[in-house]
Amino acid sequence: VVPVELTDVRAKFFWSNSHIEFRLINARDGEALITGDFQMPLGVNAEAPTANLHVENFPVNQDLKPLMPPKSQKFFEHFQPVGKVSGDVVFRQFASGKWLPASVTGNAEGASILFHKFRYPVSNINATLSQRPMPDTASSMHDVVFDIEAAGLLGNLPATAKGWLRNPGAEINLEMNVHVDDLPLDGRF
Repeated sequence: VVPVELTDVRAKFFWSNSHIEFRLINARDGEALITGDFQMPLGVNAEAPTANLHVENFPVNQDLKPLMPPKSQKFFEHFQPVGKVSGDVVFRQFASGKWLPASVTGNAEGASILFHKFRYPVSNINATLSQRPMPDTASSMHDVVFDIEAAGLLGNLPATAKGWLRNPGAEINLEMNVHVDDLPLDGRF
């Protein structure tokens, strides 16, 4: 079950000898909005197919966990995220034949997490994520790198974080610089 009940769904489908197009014009649940399209040019030397997704105020919480691949479900177990995200994703079929994210931008506002090994709650998170350009030779998620900037409250202390992550998923590589002043070194630490 998707954690939103989509209403006012409008879409168009078009197929010709030169291309196939599916366009999701509108799908809503209260403040949440999803739109997007799939484009597949046909013919010899046709451009690579693409899929675009746009979301606004999409809820992220434990209800999403069962919809994720088993390895990705660990994110929900480890971080217990709650919040809403907005952003854009472009998927493209690369020369390797793999469908990979070619461009991702997004933001979260007023979100919260609680990491299972660091029991300080992080709240009032405002964060941005952007994907670095992909090489045309990309063949796996290992080629995907996101830059992240975030600010929020660690307990009741202001905190900032800036860094990157490569290969999002179960075998992620991450470097994050976190700054917080006067963090007490107590049992939660």
